[in-house]
Amino acid sequence: MGDFYLLIQQVLNGMTLGSGYALFGFGFGLVYATMGILNVAYGQVAVFGAVSAYFAWDIFGWPIYAVIPISMIAGAILMVVVDQVAFQPLRKRSRPISFIITGIGMWFILLGSIGKFTSFEDRSFNYDFLPFGTLNLAG
Repeated sequence: MGDFYLLIQQVLNGMTLGSGYALFGFGFGLVYATMGILNVAYGQVAVFGAVSAYFAWDIFGWPIYAVIPISMIAGAILMVVVDQVAFQPLRKRSRPISFIITGIGMWFILLGSIGKFTSFEDRSFNYDFLPFGTLNLAG
């Protein structure tokens, strides 16, 4: 019976991980469909949102219901700033490869900035961050 529970757990883990990949894929597609560019710095914007949520929780002690909107707002503001600073000047006079090169440059700039802000250390939320604790399915 233990092997069956392990199989179920691994299926749930795969679905969770696949859902995250699908979410990022939909995000790339949405950004490309609306803006007409392939923004490869999109993942770093998500990391910035997560880091802002972590610091809002760690420094101010805000609950999950407060840090999730903070995370989304911070990511949205950063995405608008990246678009206006990096991509808007290229819109009328550049070829598509320029957007990819600019996106890669913004990726490295954001990666270095976030790393500098966090002192390049791993950070994680405690288990008491979630209001219901850990979810245990099938033992």
